[in-house]
Amino acid sequence: MATSNKIYTKQSSFANGEVSFDMWGRDDYAKYFVSAKTMENFIPLPYGGAQNRPGTYFIAEVKDSSKKVKLLPFQFSVEQAYIIEAGENYFRYYKDGGQIVNTTNTADSWATSTVYAIDKAVQNNSLIYRCITAHTSSSTDET
Repeated sequence: MATSNKIYTKQSSFANGEVSFDMWGRDDYAKYFVSAKTMENFIPLPYGGAQNRPGTYFIAEVKDSSKKVKLLPFQFSVEQAYIIEAGENYFRYYKDGGQIVNTTNTADSWATSTVYAIDKAVQNNSLIYRCITAHTSSSTDET
């Protein structure tokens, strides 16, 4: 009967997360005892534990699934976060679990002294803008 020579120790914290291959076995390094060799699909918590990483939701098919695309996170402010789908010669934008879609047919022309609501699409020259704050326009060159 063969016996195992492995020694198992209790580890109560993973606060340092995953360490690189170069650090394996470096028990002289203080963070070694609060690190993991592999931490796949987990997020280390600052007080020692680990939790499953959040998943993703299917929102829409990419514009051309035969080509590679990248999803880029973009946070404009604390309240406004977007995902940008970057493909070959295009960008598409997602916010709050949906795709932001607009065409020139649904955008009003920009006009001075007009009240615009949040998310209202407005066309000024050849560009389409989406209002991020409710306001009344003050001039024709307002951004």
